[in-house]
Amino acid sequence: KIPPGIEPFSISMGQMEKLGLKSGEDITDIYEFKVYDKAYVKEDMEKNGFMSAFHNLRKKIEAYSGDKIFIVADLECTYVEMCNFFWCSTEETFKEYSAKFEEEMGDEDGKKGEKGKSKQMLVKYLAILRIDTEK
Repeated sequence: KIPPGIEPFSISMGQMEKLGLKSGEDITDIYEFKVYDKAYVKEDMEKNGFMSAFHNLRKKIEAYSGDKIFIVADLECTYVEMCNFFWCSTEETFKEYSAKFEEEMGDEDGKKGEKGKSKQMLVKYLAILRIDTEK
């Protein structure tokens, strides 16, 4: 069951690079979370249409009152099969996951922190390709 405030979705390797989610060249080099300006996400959806990683969330993102979009890697596909990320779609989940990552790593987005705290998380991505079997 998907908890309230969690919106699972899938991001391809190519989209991960474009969205700045890759922390290195290896397939396993992926930031565990990222915060985007809502305006950037809306521009991406408008520019790329159904090719945008956020396309399936378009209506929910447009209705979302916040100005930041917080996504979290879910490479074990905890909530939905083949959905390797989720969006914190409520203020409550945004605050909950922000606090969790801030406590674990320092603060926002994945580079090295000032006092040597690693803000970068290496996660194993099994290169799951999303295959649409419904035609």
